[in-house]
Amino acid sequence: MVKAFGGDVKKMNYVAVGAGGEMLPLVMSNRVTVATGGLNEFMGQIKTGKLRALGISSPERLPGVDVPTFREQGVDATLVNWRGFVAPSGLGGEDRQALEAAIAKMVQSEPWKKLVQQREWVDLYLPSDQFAAFLKEEQTRISALLKEIGLT
Repeated sequence: MVKAFGGDVKKMNYVAVGAGGEMLPLVMSNRVTVATGGLNEFMGQIKTGKLRALGISSPERLPGVDVPTFREQGVDATLVNWRGFVAPSGLGGEDRQALEAAIAKMVQSEPWKKLVQQREWVDLYLPSDQFAAFLKEEQTRISALLKEIGLT
């Protein structure tokens, strides 16, 4: 974000903290000026007005969330908070096909759709080959950023 806004990442004071639940008290007590994290981790405080969302890093606005994307604000920065199902690299053949079919079926099920809605997730399901390609691109992109800011 600092780079996308035109700032010098070498001058940034980055504080590594675990999950958003650990970050929240630091922001609420003004020990940290700006924080990033998953929307669900901060939404309660945003809804009550105790925190102000400056922007969201999703490529498009999220349904039902009145927070502009960084792209809408003229900043070319995106980062998606994704989750994935993974299996051992040696899994192949019928076992892999069965697992892929089970997950593809699950994401079409009503219980899954209900859970996505309850947790206010965006369903970004990708079949395994597309997910592997996405992970490869993200690893390259994020690794370069981490190197630039001196964390790796």
